[in-house]
Amino acid sequence: MKTKKKAEIRDLGALTDDASNGEFSVHTPASHGGDMIADDNGKLYLITANRAVFKIDPDTKMATYKGTINGLPKRYSTNGAVVEDGTMVVVSSANSVEGYYRFDMNSLQAEKIANNGSVFNASDLANANLLSDKKRKDDKEPEQLLIKEPQITAFSKLQQGTLSVYPNPVRMGDVVNLNFTDQPSGRYNVLLYEGSGKLVETRQVTISSKSQVQQYALPKLTARGNYLVKVVNESQQTIAANTIIIQ
Repeated sequence: MKTKKKAEIRDLGALTDDASNGEFSVHTPASHGGDMIADDNGKLYLITANRAVFKIDPDTKMATYKGTINGLPKRYSTNGAVVEDGTMVVVSSANSVEGYYRFDMNSLQAEKIANNGSVFNASDLANANLLSDKKRKDDKEPEQLLIKEPQITAFSKLQQGTLSVYPNPVRMGDVVNLNFTDQPSGRYNVLLYEGSGKLVETRQVTISSKSQVQQYALPKLTARGNYLVKVVNESQQTIAANTIIIQ
């Protein structure tokens, strides 16, 4: 799926569920908040936040449920995905810093990746690798952006410290927990943004311990979707950010 530097954006229309999907529909709210990868045959794979995997044919716009990833921690949402090599896929979580995991697209069985460095809350991952059953034609190592220092987006952990948000996804009007780790004591502003970048509200919190959980009652919102929670210190520096999926 190379663009040869001539990217084209087209609206292909709505997806339809394969008849074999049963109760696992690509249109359910539980299918939101994940990431997508592609294979070398032009097919797309949607990995949803709740670990479900759908194979999508861009020509027919048909989404086929392949199954659910096994072997992940109980509260580990799959918000970022990238092809490591062959049929191996690496996933990251927006609400957990327990570690990164890899799974085989054929078996959907996950294993934890050994890592001695920092673990980031990451909602989006990217590299140039395509999912493939074919053997590599050379001995070069597969492109890797992960483990030591993943490429992170605005919806990921920023600078030092950690902000975890749970439960995530969450229902409109519910209360979520903001888990601050390794942040210096002091006063901070918590800013909630819509996916479009519009600021919804700002609240002030005081952090007094190395690990602190702050309850956050969601304001009245007009729409479900992905929101950005950003934490700013007294110097107006963004020290942490994370996504929250509101259903």
